[in-house]
Amino acid sequence: MNRYDESTDAAIIWMWLAYALCAALALALVGCGAEPEPESAPEVWSVPGPGLYGRPAPDMVVDGIDIRFVGGRPSWADRSDFAWRFSTEVSAAARHFGGRLSDLAGWAVVFRDDLDEVECPGASPIGGTFDGCAHDGPRSGKWIELAAKGRSLEMTVLIHEVGHAIIWDNCHNDPRWRDFDDVVSDLQAQGIVVGGWRYEEGPSCQ
Repeated sequence: MNRYDESTDAAIIWMWLAYALCAALALALVGCGAEPEPESAPEVWSVPGPGLYGRPAPDMVVDGIDIRFVGGRPSWADRSDFAWRFSTEVSAAARHFGGRLSDLAGWAVVFRDDLDEVECPGASPIGGTFDGCAHDGPRSGKWIELAAKGRSLEMTVLIHEVGHAIIWDNCHNDPRWRDFDDVVSDLQAQGIVVGGWRYEEGPSCQ
């Protein structure tokens, strides 16, 4: 003969109530049809703000590359052929370093019309300020920052920084840093005369 035990029934009831409460909380947190985010989901923004990381919309997108103008919009950016010139320069630079234009898709290029030089912490062991910088951070994402104050598109160091985006090589050990003749010839054949970026004489750091 089985003995009826009220304490056992009470324990079972409390167990089911606890289970129901946990299930309700889980549904409330996850939401209808949504997958829970990983506990350490990276924060990556395609375009940084000036000095702050945020999610401002780009001023334009060219071949999957977000473009922003900070400190003012240069008059050359309003030319009808700007997108073509930008894309053509990036393509030529990418090919020089063994890459393709599509390798820059998802990157951002920020033209700083308010700066003569930009901070570049990873350019050397001690960092410094330079005409441009390619960044890749867990919060900021991948982006190229270019000093554009008083410069035309062709006088920025866009071509040089695309090289860093393709192969990084912050110390300029690769010999391709010292010979851009193919890039110059390629662009001149299309009516674009570039300048403002120097030929590296040798490794800039060890």
